[in-house]
Amino acid sequence: MVDLFAASAAEASAMLDKKLASSSKFGEYMSKLYMTGITVADSYGEAKEAGLSDIEAALFTLGYGLGEYGILNTNLGEHILPELRAEKRRMQAALTKLSGVE
Repeated sequence: MVDLFAASAAEASAMLDKKLASSSKFGEYMSKLYMTGITVADSYGEAKEAGLSDIEAALFTLGYGLGEYGILNTNLGEHILPELRAEKRRMQAALTKLSGVE
């Protein structure tokens, strides 16, 4: 009976880890998308004020957004969004404590 409980706890822990990883990944993508949007939100208007045509301003904004998102996906991005790592560690610690499996 004890072995069955230990196996169930280990399976539950594995399921929680998988769910945490999935949830954490989604949050990471959403956070990066939000930061990119906030960063490039004014670039179209600024490009238009600088005298670019509609298409040029749109392409500039698109390029800037892609570049910003690319930077956030590097190790440099982890320094820009440190809360992603901190939140992941807090959730892992809480789930480990709740599951009772080390």
